[in-house]
Amino acid sequence: MKRNPVFAWSARAIVAAVALFCVSLAHGESFTLAQGESLNSRIQDAQVVAAIKIATAMERINLALSKNGRFVSEGVRYGAEVEEVWKGDLTVTETLIRFTVSLQDCYKTLVIDTQYLVLAQMADNGELQIDSCDNFVLRASAPRQYAASSQ
Repeated sequence: MKRNPVFAWSARAIVAAVALFCVSLAHGESFTLAQGESLNSRIQDAQVVAAIKIATAMERINLALSKNGRFVSEGVRYGAEVEEVWKGDLTVTETLIRFTVSLQDCYKTLVIDTQYLVLAQMADNGELQIDSCDNFVLRASAPRQYAASSQ
């Protein structure tokens, strides 16, 4: 059975694109986020306030919109370790919680092995729902009561 050369090229392109994306996630863009009153109001409005450490990140590709070797990303699917919960009911049945951040809501990528204070709502499916980049705060720059105990 002969292999289709176009299919073989497409498969290589997919593997290369995923590899490049994973490298970009590992070196994600750093956040400079609003503090003060707006942060306090976001904390009050959130159903979940927790410290997490990003463990995995995978791009969500929209195959229906991807054409001619170009891929259209819808967002990023993260896996994170829950380190501390201050507000909300985060039931952790596995070692990682998983959540998706749409690129419409946040164009920045979270950095693997980095701690964040996450401010989220709970979706009907039990996953975190994040609707803005401002709902992630580097834990190192979070207000004192949410800072890591080792700092």
